[in-house]
Amino acid sequence: MTIVFCCLILPNMRSSFEVGERAGYSIETTMKYTAPASVTAPQDFISNIRVIYDGGDDSFSLAQLDWEGKPCFAMRWNVARREWDDPNKALGKNVCVGMPSSHGHPVWFVLPDEIMKQDPKIWELNS
Repeated sequence: MTIVFCCLILPNMRSSFEVGERAGYSIETTMKYTAPASVTAPQDFISNIRVIYDGGDDSFSLAQLDWEGKPCFAMRWNVARREWDDPNKALGKNVCVGMPSSHGHPVWFVLPDEIMKQDPKIWELNS
């Protein structure tokens, strides 16, 4: 399977070293985040999660999953912007929930079908 996708790189995403400097410590840290494969909420709607991209602590994740029994694509930021400013999360003491989240639990954002209809070459799936 070959997957081609476009993404927006935000210029204000900070490296783990910059986060440490801003918070007043100079050690390099790596943010702990919820593994995309373990994001299963809301359980009543999601099944068959297959992570196809995990960009690590300074990026996003993309998955193919079933939403209410229908295959679709979903994405999420592994670390939310405000989590970069939390010293306990920056030091790896607490796990980041990412974005989106609901009631403190990580969830997927299901991409609308219209994205595929606009330009089908954005995603190329070869089964």
